[in-house]
Amino acid sequence: MRVQSLLLTLFVVGCASQGSTAYYPSATGVTSALAHSANQYLFVASGVNHKGDNPGHITVFAAGSAQPLKLITSGVYKPLALATDASGKLAAANSFGYNGFVSTYPPGHTKIFHRLTSSISQPDAVVFDSRGNLYVANIGKQSSVTVYAPGAMKPFRTITSGMNCPVSLLLDDSGNLYVANLYAESVTIYRTGSDIPIRTITDGINGPAALALDNQGSLFVANLGRLGHPGSIAVYGKTQEHPLRTITAGIYSPISLVMDSANNLYVANRDARPYGSVTVYKAGRSEPARAITEGINDPIAVKLDSAGDLYVANHFGCAHGSSCQTGSVTIYAPDASVPTAVISKDLRIPEAITFGSQY
Repeated sequence: MRVQSLLLTLFVVGCASQGSTAYYPSATGVTSALAHSANQYLFVASGVNHKGDNPGHITVFAAGSAQPLKLITSGVYKPLALATDASGKLAAANSFGYNGFVSTYPPGHTKIFHRLTSSISQPDAVVFDSRGNLYVANIGKQSSVTVYAPGAMKPFRTITSGMNCPVSLLLDDSGNLYVANLYAESVTIYRTGSDIPIRTITDGINGPAALALDNQGSLFVANLGRLGHPGSIAVYGKTQEHPLRTITAGIYSPISLVMDSANNLYVANRDARPYGSVTVYKAGRSEPARAITEGINDPIAVKLDSAGDLYVANHFGCAHGSSCQTGSVTIYAPDASVPTAVISKDLRIPEAITFGSQY
């Protein structure tokens, strides 16, 4: 995900421009037995190293193991986003070259199956719907979301109406599509199968980077903010275009969101000092119940497994004073603020994480 780099270049060099991120020394952490859900596989997309001489890779961890099961390098070049469908199929958005591409892999395979290039233009987010259709957010020359049927090499839908640098995608249980448009300062919502937004939210939007829904259908939007503003989380009712409330306490450049089954919200804050944080908000509350800093080092993504354990992808993850910059995934039990495990083997500046039920 390159949202902050894009935000810095807004109206200067265009949506698809890439930038750089400062390197921080690593926060302290622990290394112990991994306890992620026994029926899920963990996929971690690693980007290039700070010298730029590594094209990146995807590391696969078996359920319950901190040791890599497989390393995917075929069809991987500067991966920024990952998604899996119900069958275990994996998709990766790769930013290499002028347009980039999306690579797909059948369950259990490390060799690329399809390399999607048709209508792809700097893919920045990917998501599968319940039918296995793949949605790709393109932030290149023409902003769009392209939709590919299972096994197809060309899209059967291309959504451009309301699009302007789409950096985050979300599908609800009904198949409605939510899109965060960074440069339009908007969130657009599309009914299943429609290419025209039924709702466009602009009030309360300021650099939208991530989206989440609670089980009541309320929408949460992570705003990075600009010009020294630390950002916010804007909350909207199911059919509303104006925020019900705005969360600012504990928020510092929020880059990723995840909601648990009890409507507790987890927010990855990249700019919380000294090394970032994950703030946790109880349902309906705007003050954080706790702030997780132990084991956090430039958090880029947060996910919850089926057991409710929190996974945080950290761009960096070495000991204080060390020059290495490999990154890590730190894992926290429910209600914990200290990691139960740290994964770092075969990681190199993680950009995205996801889970798969089969591999």
